[in-house]
Amino acid sequence: MKKLLQVNSVAGIASTGRILDGISSVVEDYGWDTYAIYGRGCYYDRLNSFRNTTKAEVLINVMWQRFFDSDGFVSKLATQRAIDFIKNVNPDIIHFHNIHGYYLNNYMFLDFISSLDIPVVWTLHDCWSFTGRCSYFDNCMKWKTHCQKCPRLHAYPSSYICDNSYYNFDEKCRLIKKIKKLKLVPVSNWLNNLLKESSLADIPSYVIHNGINIDKFKPHYDTEQVKANYGITKDNVVLGVSSVWSKSKGFLDFIELSKRIDKKYQIVMVGVSFSQKKQLEKYGIIGITKTHSIDVLASLYSLSDVFVNPTYNDNYPTVNLEAISCGTPVITYATGGSPESVDENVGDVVGVGDINAVLKSIKSITNKNRDELRKACRLKAEKYFSDKHAFASYVELYNSLL
Repeated sequence: MKKLLQVNSVAGIASTGRILDGISSVVEDYGWDTYAIYGRGCYYDRLNSFRNTTKAEVLINVMWQRFFDSDGFVSKLATQRAIDFIKNVNPDIIHFHNIHGYYLNNYMFLDFISSLDIPVVWTLHDCWSFTGRCSYFDNCMKWKTHCQKCPRLHAYPSSYICDNSYYNFDEKCRLIKKIKKLKLVPVSNWLNNLLKESSLADIPSYVIHNGINIDKFKPHYDTEQVKANYGITKDNVVLGVSSVWSKSKGFLDFIELSKRIDKKYQIVMVGVSFSQKKQLEKYGIIGITKTHSIDVLASLYSLSDVFVNPTYNDNYPTVNLEAISCGTPVITYATGGSPESVDENVGDVVGVGDINAVLKSIKSITNKNRDELRKACRLKAEKYFSDKHAFASYVELYNSLL
């Protein structure tokens, strides 16, 4: 029986964790055994999974990163545990997702992987693989030539003192290119185009868009209890969802939107911290702290008139897919690969930071027939967003590499 081993910072939760879990489920349907290594988060129901770090080790890694820009230099014990697990499993395919995220010594890990004669698939959920340190780079184009003097030192993964982007760029590129049988899988056409301009341009790449479980993310019609639980009393709801809210995810844009939007609308933001929740109360925004319940998320998507994703940096966000699958149209900024899941039948794409355009789109969408919009959204999800269809492409890819 063929064996697949996936590696990611989290498993079973958040977008990449659910993608890992979805791939495992689909691959098992094809008769494979599946295994996973993860560093943080909760892995739901897969027996062959291994958390290689402790909370203390993650915290130490974070602190070293904050002071020395050294995520990738520490976590040696945790990385050795991951290496031992891989040796024990002896997989036919190794599948990376996010290997950054405070749980691996990237240089030790990649050096080990390059010593193996095992095909490696790497799903790229961001730009970290070809930059000196950033997961996204805004308008900086140093990654095309050579990263140095990083202008986004305080962005994830944050460093407050040192800048190792020059050394990281060289070492990362060297070690990645040492992997003998590597296939890069960007999840958007946007990222694939960037790859062609990067230091990894000579490595084969193949786009596979993200998929979601459309049987779980589906329209919920009985949402009154969820509205009552969160104090949502208005009929017109504008929703935002993120695993972490920051300036780059549009946190301040939602606050500005609240100042300009008609009072008949209730803005709800899911995934905020407790301090952000208190801050949002001043602007009449209902803040909901992070939830990993798909039923709750699907209910919140379903009861909303429109989902707004004002992200400044993103690849192919699954929150867009989840909203559309639940029958809710999406408004997103024209940034990264976010527009690739949205067309005129299921939402709108507006200029980055253009709050007035967002307001205009909200008004336009909420003036349309809600039932017809819901049907159009669900039809698109069934046609394009099913994880069973998307992740079957990985099985084809795995077999082609063996």
